[in-house]
Amino acid sequence: MIQPEKRLEILSKIPDREYSDIWDTCCDHGKLGYKLIREFPNALIHFNDIVPHIVEKLNTKLYNVPNERYTLNTLDARDIKVSNDNTLIYICGIGGKMAIEIVNDLVNGNSHDFELILCTHYHQYELRESLRELNFQLIKSDLIVHQGQQYETIYISKTRGSEIPKYSEELFNKDCEKRISYFQKSMNHYKKNSEYSQISKEIYAYYKVLLS
Repeated sequence: MIQPEKRLEILSKIPDREYSDIWDTCCDHGKLGYKLIREFPNALIHFNDIVPHIVEKLNTKLYNVPNERYTLNTLDARDIKVSNDNTLIYICGIGGKMAIEIVNDLVNGNSHDFELILCTHYHQYELRESLRELNFQLIKSDLIVHQGQQYETIYISKTRGSEIPKYSEELFNKDCEKRISYFQKSMNHYKKNSEYSQISKEIYAYYKVLLS
């Protein structure tokens, strides 16, 4: 299918440097991991999914890939143990609140630094606030539209990058219809909640000016 391949192609090409270890969590039958094996021939690719039968099927699908190129894991993503400071972890296809929980547990459970690529939907403000509190910095970001669902994709690190913008404003482009539509949808969401939430009121006001 064209849409899934395009989304995975974008995700696999985001990293801007080499890594020794790359984790594909919630691995979606290994599709992203396959692309990472090709894109990063010197990295050990860790396929991970909490559902055992998904990981079991990868044994046959990876028949033509040397065993030393990958590992298969059935861990809760929160329990991943990073073995060095040259590690990248993908967390994709989930909501922002779940991503907050996973990242917090990863930070608390590891002594090594690691970099992250998050591709999430919903609760973007809360996710960014949590990442800012954890002292992550933004390397780069993008907006991916996949099967009608919009995902903010952020590539972050604790050792390089710049301050993570609070309201995703770096993604806005007044010349891009896709991005205007995304911010209009977000603005309408915060408008509905502004009566009950001060932060929703602030974000709504910010987006209203941004889109004017």
